Amino acid sequence: MSDTKVKGEAIGRWVAQLAAGDTSWVEKLYLENREAFLIWGGSRYNLEKDDLLDIYQTAMIVLYENIRHNRIQNMQVSVTTYLYGIAKNLIAKYHRKNELIRRHQVRLGEHYSFIATTTNELESYAQRLHRALATMSEPCKSILRLFYIRGLKLATIAQKMDYPNVDVVKTQKSRCLKKLKEIVS
Repeated sequence: MSDTKVKGEAIGRWVAQLAAGDTSWVEKLYLENREAFLIWGGSRYNLEKDDLLDIYQTAMIVLYENIRHNRIQNMQVSVTTYLYGIAKNLIAKYHRKNELIRRHQVRLGEHYSFIATTTNELESYAQRLHRALATMSEPCKSILRLFYIRGLKLATIAQKMDYPNVDVVKTQKSRCLKKLKEIVS
């Protein structure tokens, strides 16, 4: 009878072998079940071979650690069934993780699509605004450029353009902005 088909008594023997430094049973168990696991996992869960190998190896490590730390007591199933049970849990975890990643990728795609659309709309609007500003006559062109592009205060603009006070500049800027909006629309 193979060690992989033996239930609880094999576990005690493997714990003793581990204590003596003998891990040959791990390699034997690994090789005896590897191909069957790949066939089972590939047909049942439709995973790539590399993903199945990663899951199988992780399941073997979990099994080994459980035996090494004597966490398995009175096993009522075969070691193979126990190993596949570990693997099923790992496959479920793998699917949850990939579903989460897929959902985040969809959200990121939607986000970047929105940004691209918004950016294109803003660039288009900025180009229209720039062309409209270029077609405006003085003093509107200068007032709007000094205020919005160069960021000067109304008092500085009044001084620079020889206006009597800030209120005159404010009124003129308001009229110019209204004209600019009409041109852009």
